[in-house]
Amino acid sequence: MLCTKCQAKFCYRCGSRMRLPTYIGHDAKYSIFGCKYKLWPNRPFLRWLIRGSIFAGVLLLTPVVLAAVIALVAIGIPIVLVIACFALPVFACVQCKKRA
Repeated sequence: MLCTKCQAKFCYRCGSRMRLPTYIGHDAKYSIFGCKYKLWPNRPFLRWLIRGSIFAGVLLLTPVVLAAVIALVAIGIPIVLVIACFALPVFACVQCKKRA
């Protein structure tokens, strides 16, 4: 909802002001910054446990995924270059023999 005086966006359930983007902010169900009325309003420990475990999982998996991407790039680029160095002359020779 929007305030008619200051045009600030706020939650109609809990009354707090929404500042963050939708996917990590107050409207997100599983975000640690989400509204307490979006996910089990009567069970705060379970809500804290679920949101905290999702956040911890994201924090722990981010370096692993980044390392895997960097390793794939570090291995993939030299392999492509080596294959290209051998395949390009062979391809050129095959094309020349087809024309002749």
